Amino acid sequence: MGSVLTTDSSIKCASAPTPPGTPSPSVPLHGGSVAKAGTSKLKVNGISVLLKSGIGPNVSDCHTANNPPTTIPCTSATITAGEATKLKVGGSVVMLVDLLMGTTVGTPPGILSADANQTKLTAI
Repeated sequence: MGSVLTTDSSIKCASAPTPPGTPSPSVPLHGGSVAKAGTSKLKVNGISVLLKSGIGPNVSDCHTANNPPTTIPCTSATITAGEATKLKVGGSVVMLVDLLMGTTVGTPPGILSADANQTKLTAI
């Protein structure tokens, strides 16, 4: 089971794990907020839940610096996983924090990290 994502959840672009033996970057990478839009048909404590179509694609405030010139802040995200298998709203599945996966467009490319910020509604 995983917590259902809502418009109150935090979804950020994050640095992809570096391979073992690779030094960590010296410039701050990622940390931008992924856009969210919820469905009004299901709410948790008055906050709308998220469907896949309600996450992204826009990313704002990515902290990846343009210095060195080989780094570029991400501006968009693509969701690749995270759908519940049982809980649907209007025929569409809700998104779960434990299953959420995605990538961001930027250099270096990033991944998504999320915090549901609620524990009242879980699903599988």
